[in-house]
Amino acid sequence: MLDTVYKKALIIWLLFTPIAILNGIIRNLVYQHYVGELTAHQISTLTGSVAFFLLCYLILNNTVKDLSSLTLIKIGTLWVLMTIIFEFGFGHIIDGASWIRLLNDYNIFKGRIWLLFLITMFLTPLLVKNLYHKMSND
Repeated sequence: MLDTVYKKALIIWLLFTPIAILNGIIRNLVYQHYVGELTAHQISTLTGSVAFFLLCYLILNNTVKDLSSLTLIKIGTLWVLMTIIFEFGFGHIIDGASWIRLLNDYNIFKGRIWLLFLITMFLTPLLVKNLYHKMSND
């Protein structure tokens, strides 16, 4: 069972990559011009968080019902670590972004709310389990 859930967790993370790219394209082409870069960043962080949660719920809802909280925390941690490694690896090595520019998205004092997405990612397995139990009890 655990082997299956970790495979699903990896599939979710891989499936979310094109969704995240599409979210960024929509931000850059549709609304960033009207609301500015910071507000666009905030909107896309929120829409990305919602999209990630929905994807996870659709794929994991039956799988997480009997998993321990520790297992769900491990899955959330795995997603966060893979995302940070991808973001910094791709951003710095492939895209050529400076470390300062990459770290800027973590500065909540400047309105950068990227941490909200990582927190959402971390908590999503637990939230999906709680929502599944709530929906099945109603």
